[in-house]
Amino acid sequence: MKRTIYLKKMDWKDALQMLRVEFLSLFPLNSEIIPVIDSLHRITVKEVTARIASPNYDAAAMDGIAIKAESTFGTSSSNPKRFSIGKDVEFIDTGNPVNERFNAVVKIEDVTIIDEKTVEVRSSIPPGKDVRFKGEDFKIGDSIISAHHCIRPIDIGGMLSCGLLYVEVRRKPKVSIIPTGSEIIEPKEKLKSESIIDCNSYIAEGMIRQWGGAPQRSPIVKNDKQKIERAISKAISCNDIIIVIAGSSAGSEDYTASVIKKMGKIIVHGVDLMPGKPVILAKIEKKPIIGLPGYPVSAFVILDIYVKELIAMALDIIPQKRRKTKAILGEDIVSKLGMDEIVRMKLTRRNGRVYALPLKRGAGILSSLVRADGLLHIPKDEEGVNAGSEVEVELIKEFRS
Repeated sequence: MKRTIYLKKMDWKDALQMLRVEFLSLFPLNSEIIPVIDSLHRITVKEVTARIASPNYDAAAMDGIAIKAESTFGTSSSNPKRFSIGKDVEFIDTGNPVNERFNAVVKIEDVTIIDEKTVEVRSSIPPGKDVRFKGEDFKIGDSIISAHHCIRPIDIGGMLSCGLLYVEVRRKPKVSIIPTGSEIIEPKEKLKSESIIDCNSYIAEGMIRQWGGAPQRSPIVKNDKQKIERAISKAISCNDIIIVIAGSSAGSEDYTASVIKKMGKIIVHGVDLMPGKPVILAKIEKKPIIGLPGYPVSAFVILDIYVKELIAMALDIIPQKRRKTKAILGEDIVSKLGMDEIVRMKLTRRNGRVYALPLKRGAGILSSLVRADGLLHIPKDEEGVNAGSEVEVELIKEFRS
């Protein structure tokens, strides 16, 4: 059987730019109106402003007595002043409305109760003392959150406090995940000789959800061109982005490229990146199709670069960036010229300094990602990095630098 070859291996950054340009007119997606209470981690389409003031009335900030501040002027511990309850002052609890006759609150600790009709105050207070005036937090029309903002729990509180029940957000991109391979089985299936448990589609599902997409995982499709074509056709009808896992390389049963070529347009097949070289970036019926390599580390890298970018475009946001830290390389790393390489790194701390050691580098070594603290990018024009060099590691888990 004739083998597939890479159509044109190119710089991975150029491929990313081509992807952006190709789908510029497709994204961002349209918006939808959803309840504020269901809006956590959704992306705002436009600035959100206050419908009502918060607080919506003048409110006591402390338990105590409401009073006209001017009536306390000249009062001191050596010159206390007494006030009539109900006439000159009123007892008030935190959050209660302040009668318009008053403009300050004396906290209860500073009030001496003389009898059931009289209280004594031993210090003067300024107007506005311990009063939360209407609109102190938000005035009507004030900006609560900006456009292109990922809504946090505190933002939900802010919107609700300003009388908002609904918010306009960007629709989540629906991302179809199609795992392929005759040797692939579901995690719950009985493991047989030469079978491989599907983990890639679940990794993809989690990453897509983390970036704000709505993953739609399909059943495993066996290595059959017609079945793969049917699965893609079905996915295109109800998704915004389609991911086909495995079959993107040059094996005799790697059908993804030939099927996609038949159905649409291949933009890129192969990039100068390790792991992740045999990626497919394509378009079918105006929608982006990403062919992931079958090895899990390669799949992770391609998801992290190209699928994350597409989801960000769909949501009209800047792709999430990870924190980086400086580290001293603990041993030499030899890398292949002409290929950018992503090396999984384990970080340790000794004598107040951070050290980085490379983990196993095979594209199929999932444990290297599970155990890694970060990723080291080695450019294509370098043959490696010497031990003792200071390197910059992109963190993929929490590490206290």
